[in-house]
Amino acid sequence: MPAISINDTVEHARNEMLRKKTNYLLVIDENKNILGYVSKWSMLKAIATQGPLWKRRIRDKMFIDYVLNTSIPRVKATDPIEKAAYTLVVNNSEVAIVEDETGNIAGFITKDTLVKAYAKKSRDAIEVLVENVMTPGRVGIVHPHHSLNHVITKMKTFYL
Repeated sequence: MPAISINDTVEHARNEMLRKKTNYLLVIDENKNILGYVSKWSMLKAIATQGPLWKRRIRDKMFIDYVLNTSIPRVKATDPIEKAAYTLVVNNSEVAIVEDETGNIAGFITKDTLVKAYAKKSRDAIEVLVENVMTPGRVGIVHPHHSLNHVITKMKTFYL
């Protein structure tokens, strides 16, 4: 995973993301210790919440602290992807450090790579439709102004 220094500017971080075509950058100190990460999401959130302040301080070296996320959980390389996803959700993180059997850093996993891995894993499974995810099973949703014919059609569709 590409890395930047804690002393770099947010502008440099943005340019590095564009250059490396990534959504995440590790942030390290002078001794090469991992302090956290910066994500495209944290930058977008800063733009939304800070507005004009963001534009004035984009070249400020200390402003990288504002977009830095220091919560990087650790997962084992042998863990299933569901466990890694749960770890990210519990720790409110987008990046996790992957450790080998001895506890050394073997790599990193992001929420984006987890989604891709899960989709790849699920390709052989039964196709999941968006409407099955969006509405609970066996529920037909209608508006009070729908026609009776539409309501009956929905009921037949959902076997109600």
